[in-house]
Amino acid sequence: MTSHKTTKRVLIIKTTSLGDVIHILPAIAEAAKNNPDLVFDWVVEDTFSEVPNWHLNIENVYEVSIRQWRKNFYKPAIWKAIKKSIGQIRQHQYDYVIDAQGLSKSAIISLFAKGETYGLDKHSAREGWVSRFYKHKIPVPKGTHAITRLQQFFGKVFHYEPNMNVFDSGIRHKWQLANLEKSQVLFLHGTTWKTKHWPEDYWNALAGKLSDDGYQVLLPWGSESEKQRAERVSLDKQNVEVLPKMSLSELAKKFSEVSFIISVDTGLSHLAAACDTPIISIYGATSPVLTGSKGNNQIYLTSDLDCAPCFKRSCKISDDTYPPCLQGITVLRIMAEVLALEERLGGKGA
Repeated sequence: MTSHKTTKRVLIIKTTSLGDVIHILPAIAEAAKNNPDLVFDWVVEDTFSEVPNWHLNIENVYEVSIRQWRKNFYKPAIWKAIKKSIGQIRQHQYDYVIDAQGLSKSAIISLFAKGETYGLDKHSAREGWVSRFYKHKIPVPKGTHAITRLQQFFGKVFHYEPNMNVFDSGIRHKWQLANLEKSQVLFLHGTTWKTKHWPEDYWNALAGKLSDDGYQVLLPWGSESEKQRAERVSLDKQNVEVLPKMSLSELAKKFSEVSFIISVDTGLSHLAAACDTPIISIYGATSPVLTGSKGNNQIYLTSDLDCAPCFKRSCKISDDTYPPCLQGITVLRIMAEVLALEERLGGKGA
């Protein structure tokens, strides 16, 4: 008698932000490996919908526009859009409805889905009170990296022991290219908080040094202010190029082509790590311990000041444009890490 494998359908709710969306990719890949019968759908903010579409184990991607809905809540067109999104989410009966965000917005979405709900318990979720919305409340200790917590969460939901020593985003297949640009380095110089910005003069000096060493330096941007900074850094330099504005997919492809990346604390560094690109990351007010990019050849440079990391959006000890914690991470320190990385990778451009 022929046996038929039973497919189990999973709805993941993880809407924002870019870093948070990327953090869950290894947990999905590992869950699919341990449970080949799982089929995944994903609810995500439309801004980041490219990301789940890269993953081999994702079947349907349902877009929401919560940021836009909040701003225009009383407009009839917004209610029509909300109704459409809810209708898409309710197309399937799910074996697992997983709120992987632990916020009120994601918990409310879980209520509209058809299926048993799973979420972090009140001691584990970012907004603990939302655990009352879930049928299954999963404890996951705080204090470890977000990727690790999500792996533990999925391991408990799907009953397997996660492997914390393996980082597999599940999207590398998308960007593994035959002809890599071995002599290119990319700067992720844009970020949100004032206390995350590395001094522009440092970027300027670093671009010159790497250009002199034979690298082509690439400068992406996502806003007008980032574009202007990139243009200033590239001014009067050979082999320093300001890239055109790119989609997430275009950026991921470019990340996979370069030798390595130098980055501040930004969501795009998580995307680069998921593409298996070496990164030298600069941290001042924030820390890589809980939310740093995770993967192979991830190098974190942190401040030696006693007040760092302070996790503050503005510096409390200085009125300078750039906080002392980031001023203390010098170009010479970056260049020393570049040389060490080149040696580890087998030479320049390897």
